[in-house]
Amino acid sequence: MTTLADLVQQPIPKDEQSDRQSVRVQAKAQFDHLGFPTSKWENWKYVDIDSLLSQSIGGFKPSTVTVTGYDVGSSMSDLALGCDTSPFSYLNTAYFTDSTDLIIDQTVDQPIVIEYQPSQWCYSRFNIRVAKGVSATIFLRSLPEQVGFENRFIDIALAEHASLSLIQSDVGIGGHQLSSLMVSLQESSQFDTNAYVNGLLLGRRDTQVDFYGENATAALRGVGLHRDQQQYFNHLTINHHVGNCNCEQQFKTILTDKAIAEFSGLVFVEKKAHGTDSSQLNETLLLSDYARALSRPQLRIDADDVECAHGATVGQLNPEEIFYVRSRGLTEYAAKQLLTYGFGEAVLNHI
Repeated sequence: MTTLADLVQQPIPKDEQSDRQSVRVQAKAQFDHLGFPTSKWENWKYVDIDSLLSQSIGGFKPSTVTVTGYDVGSSMSDLALGCDTSPFSYLNTAYFTDSTDLIIDQTVDQPIVIEYQPSQWCYSRFNIRVAKGVSATIFLRSLPEQVGFENRFIDIALAEHASLSLIQSDVGIGGHQLSSLMVSLQESSQFDTNAYVNGLLLGRRDTQVDFYGENATAALRGVGLHRDQQQYFNHLTINHHVGNCNCEQQFKTILTDKAIAEFSGLVFVEKKAHGTDSSQLNETLLLSDYARALSRPQLRIDADDVECAHGATVGQLNPEEIFYVRSRGLTEYAAKQLLTYGFGEAVLNHI
């Protein structure tokens, strides 16, 4: 029986481009240094790693990817190694089975749609580069079908004055999905992402945003619906390496049955990164007494003259609000539906 843990003993794939092969080697070395996470790691404390690593698999296969609205470019060599919070992101760089590379060098008015069907076991990778002064919107959608295990990496870099809006939709694919998003922002660039997640048996999303140029902005939003015994873990690291940048985070989660969700967000403002404005908000709605929510918004500030804030709320539907809506002629079920939608509407409207 071959398991996920066994696969890391295999040689990394040979890449036709020497630069990409070098990146694969570096990523594998970084993973070997870190190893698989354990429950002793704070950011992985609640993830059932043993169950993940012991799954029987038949080897990774490429996903089926369709891109409309823009031509896929030639293979890139300047790949990011991985997110600091996820050793699995380094595994993706070392072993990815398929790569979709988009070099956007002209403004695109219509959304670029990337639809892909993950194979039963896959390491999917999407590399996106946006040139100076160019703007685009990308809709990344995984098509609903049962997936055993997916280790996905979205690698994005924006040049000066570039703008990118990324919409992600992961609905009904089941199985285990580990997804990493790494974003590099240069001067006066703008990045906006909105995510919708529903139907993962176990999902973990690691996001890392690095501000390398002043006057850059980022907005990260998401809404997740989780039921039965589904588990979802959302971890974000925002690194303000320079000053005068803005970042907004807003994530909403709806849980029912015995579902579990965790939010962990770290905003790090380095020395001399003055003028930073960074905020994060995580709100969770519990529709069951058995659902569990974990929320850990964090700030680490090593600079003066900044505006940073974080907040978290966990609660159930307000009985008075249910009564008020029912007094307008709705059934109790319909009233709860309406209020639940209203809870997530702020993020859904962006999508």
